[in-house]
Amino acid sequence: MPDENALGWFHCILSTYGSWLPGDPRGFRTRHHREHVEGDYKNPPPAGKYEQRLAHSRSLQRFAGAVLTKDEREPLGRVAVIHLQVQGIEVIALALSGRHVHVQMRCHKSRVINILGGLKRKLWYERRDRGNATRLWGVGRKIIPIESIGHQRATLKYIVNHRDEGAWVWCFRDGTP
Repeated sequence: MPDENALGWFHCILSTYGSWLPGDPRGFRTRHHREHVEGDYKNPPPAGKYEQRLAHSRSLQRFAGAVLTKDEREPLGRVAVIHLQVQGIEVIALALSGRHVHVQMRCHKSRVINILGGLKRKLWYERRDRGNATRLWGVGRKIIPIESIGHQRATLKYIVNHRDEGAWVWCFRDGTP
């Protein structure tokens, strides 16, 4: 039986509200893959194939989708890194883009969900204090356990490469946030 208190490395992803809806032109998946959907983010479905589904998904949203502006990314990213470090979490890399946060961190397996919930809360309050109190986070998160040193290196490269897409990126090599 795995030890819930053992330290482990994780690649965690948080998404903003409305960042990836059913019908998205980048591709999407249905719950439990109940329906086969052609394409994915690397090979998107044909243009316009799911326009009606996307329109329906948007009509069901209670709030406008959240996008972090370029001006918000750096201050919120710095707050995120400091927040995690103050809690004793070892952070290797963090990327904050318009619609996602990627973080590679080491912590106890039993604490990951609570840590991410606290991070979402901290960033929402920080954003509100800067004058934007709109809905920010989507439901849930994605947590990927890192299984090997090769996986850890690939994850680090993946997160750091988000700079090319306009994300604010912090890496342990950068020093203090």
